[in-house]
Amino acid sequence: MLKYLLISMIFFLPSEKNETIKPKITADSLMALGKYEEAIPPLKKMYSGYIELSDTKEAIMTAIRLAECKWRLYRIEEGDSILNYASKINSEKLNNDNYIASLILTHQGTIKLLKMDYDGAIDVYNKALIRNQLHFDDSSNQYQINILFNLASTYTQIGVYDSAIHHYTNVYEEQLKYFKANARDTLHVDFVDIQINLCILEYNRGFLRRAKTHGQKAIMLLEQMGRQDGDYYADALSAYGRVVFLLGNYKYGLKLKRQALDIIKLQYGKESWKYLVELMELSDHYAKNKQFHLARNRIDEFFQIAGQNENFGVITFNAYNILGNINTGLGNHSEALKYYKESVSLMRKYKIDGTHLAPISTNVIQEYFELGDKKSFLKDYKTTLILVEEKLGRHSDSWYTLKTLYGKHLTETGKYAEAEKVLLKTLQDNSFDYNISGKKYRYYQNPIKQLKSIIQLIDLYKTWNEEDNEKLIIHQFQLGDSLIQQSRCLINNYEDQLNFSEEVRTFYSEATSHNIQLYEKKKDDHFLYQSFYFSEQSKAYILFN
Repeated sequence: MLKYLLISMIFFLPSEKNETIKPKITADSLMALGKYEEAIPPLKKMYSGYIELSDTKEAIMTAIRLAECKWRLYRIEEGDSILNYASKINSEKLNNDNYIASLILTHQGTIKLLKMDYDGAIDVYNKALIRNQLHFDDSSNQYQINILFNLASTYTQIGVYDSAIHHYTNVYEEQLKYFKANARDTLHVDFVDIQINLCILEYNRGFLRRAKTHGQKAIMLLEQMGRQDGDYYADALSAYGRVVFLLGNYKYGLKLKRQALDIIKLQYGKESWKYLVELMELSDHYAKNKQFHLARNRIDEFFQIAGQNENFGVITFNAYNILGNINTGLGNHSEALKYYKESVSLMRKYKIDGTHLAPISTNVIQEYFELGDKKSFLKDYKTTLILVEEKLGRHSDSWYTLKTLYGKHLTETGKYAEAEKVLLKTLQDNSFDYNISGKKYRYYQNPIKQLKSIIQLIDLYKTWNEEDNEKLIIHQFQLGDSLIQQSRCLINNYEDQLNFSEEVRTFYSEATSHNIQLYEKKKDDHFLYQSFYFSEQSKAYILFN
């Protein structure tokens, strides 16, 4: 009955108003399907209609939606210009309406986020939150939930994880209240969005198993809803693929990333910002998997599409970073350094936040070390370390890389005691304890990093030869033995044991081989027995898998 009543109401509306309602229905449908380019013409027609009717409020609301289409298509400057104009009209003609101001500020915050102006985004989102609270009595309104969600996502990207978790918790609680108050089914994309972003958050924090759980939940929810296409499914596949890749299941991770890229291509086209970002990430994953020709093909595709387009300048820094990664993998360290420096230069040009600058600056330091340029290495090491600690923290990959490089430098210069101290601290930084039901557990952020540290320590002990100190030698052998056991435990507890990468198998085999050499050097029957026991066990484990 309601359906027929609505049709009759539309039919008997004045023709002028009817001319704005028809394109509104079309625009709503197209935006719901993610067809933002196709939604622009009916939105422009609506805007013109409302201007003719002198309906300023509806004209501004339509302009806001037009701006949303623009930034979703990554035409950021066009979207920003429309929002600035809408804000001016709201101030002049509607006495700065709080509801409209909140909507405008929310979109302006998202544009700042896309420009990687994180501090600016947080500031604008907080202003949007204040305006929203001035308009609505109930905090469980969808607009406030969206702002809290955007704040949580921004804090995740800049590594302020406590604030991110606080806001995600608020989002989840407010979302549940909102859905229950409106008798809505909680099997909804809004809850999928929370799972995707929690997956990204835990990935960034280094809690890979937690990240994997959130990624699986997001995909499961979408499959239950029959939504195996579009934005959400692509985002879930991309986030989950990133996690399983880092957990060592390279083949499956790459498959998920390719699926995500195909969906984005259908949704947005190859010349969209989102496609290019995902394309770069896939290229980087190929490089990490030593498939350098595929990595280069993808990054070449990026430059063919992006060309000299200034709109894509702000993300081109990452393409140069990936070119650096490819050349590092191929052993072309001079070329890699050139690309990394170009990446840093672009980041400074576009004033990109230090969260992105820190890992690429670390790559520059690494290439100085590989090229034997110790002067440049030592000159920039400390400032880069401070940047990494401030922006990424001591559990980050960049912190690990810098400290292990410094440990190698100390080893090469014969400062073995200092090197041991640095490397043992690096092992500690990669793990931390947490309590569950009163029991203490040790969590390893990245098992592959842990194994690399073990190998490096064993190499140090092979080099550090103080035969006159029998006690020290025995201690070194015993520590080497405990490290081998630790690596074995890591592998035994590794997720997806049948699929983890060849790299992990190689580390374990290599670590065992090093220990055999250490034990043989001591020529002690007890040590020899233990070393061959571990060796045979590792062979059996690898053959079994």
